[in-house]
Amino acid sequence: MPSPDNGGPEGSGDNTVLFGAAAVSSQNFWGVGLYFDGVLWQTYTMQWTGTNWMTVASPNFGGANAFYNELIGTSRIPGTTDAWAVGIHGATAGSNNSVPSKTLILKFHC
Repeated sequence: MPSPDNGGPEGSGDNTVLFGAAAVSSQNFWGVGLYFDGVLWQTYTMQWTGTNWMTVASPNFGGANAFYNELIGTSRIPGTTDAWAVGIHGATAGSNNSVPSKTLILKFHC
């Protein structure tokens, strides 16, 4: 099934990668991962609305020291209509690692 791809034009080497998916209901699915915007890896979130996939804005951290922000997995919280996503933010490649990697946690109200 076709889905959104923020990673740039075909053949550009810019990629969108999905790592996790969760079903909140039969008409509400979430996919998470990361995409390369040509400079940095950014979080990527998409939602199935029952008729199509749409990209949903998700935060990125790190400012000038950012190299990657990725969401690795997502899960529906049993007994609710919420989903959580988890991931990691890392420092610039080749840096002296003065900025430690940090955990990312997002909650989606579905």
